[in-house]
Amino acid sequence: MPFAARCPYVFDACRTIDPPLQTPRHRPASDGWLVACHLHDPELAPDGPPEALRDGLAPAAVAR
Repeated sequence: MPFAARCPYVFDACRTIDPPLQTPRHRPASDGWLVACHLHDPELAPDGPPEALRDGLAPAAVAR
């Protein structure tokens, strides 16, 4: 949960549950990308990640 303190999209689950590595919701699994972010978990974030994160980029990379 070390990233939760720096993420502008943090929500309750981020502070209490370590996210598993998973394929970003808006990328094909064949790309081989993995993210550890609850925003890509359909059970915890049914609406999915914000548009800026849909390619699996970290918030710090989006802000650059």
